[in-house]
Amino acid sequence: MYVADVNPVCSNVADFAFSQLCLSFFFIFLFCRKDLKVALIYAVLFCFLMVSCYVALYLKWFKLSAMFVIFGILLPVSLKISRHRRLKRKRERRLLLPLSM
Repeated sequence: MYVADVNPVCSNVADFAFSQLCLSFFFIFLFCRKDLKVALIYAVLFCFLMVSCYVALYLKWFKLSAMFVIFGILLPVSLKISRHRRLKRKRERRLLLPLSM
């Protein structure tokens, strides 16, 4: 029995799902705002970190798993810090405009 003969329908469905996922990411990166793109990148990175943490725990690599957990905690914190910095810069630029504007 060949590998291709096992379940060709499942392979086609998986290929279709993967192509739809790639297409949706392409349209998001092409047509959406910058903050949505950054949020999507952070979400995908966070999911990757959590899956990597579970795999490391399964393989009993506890130090690597702890590193993934720490990175997973620092990721949303860094997103919040960068958001506050961006809003602060925006407020400062607004104050530098002349009052007549």
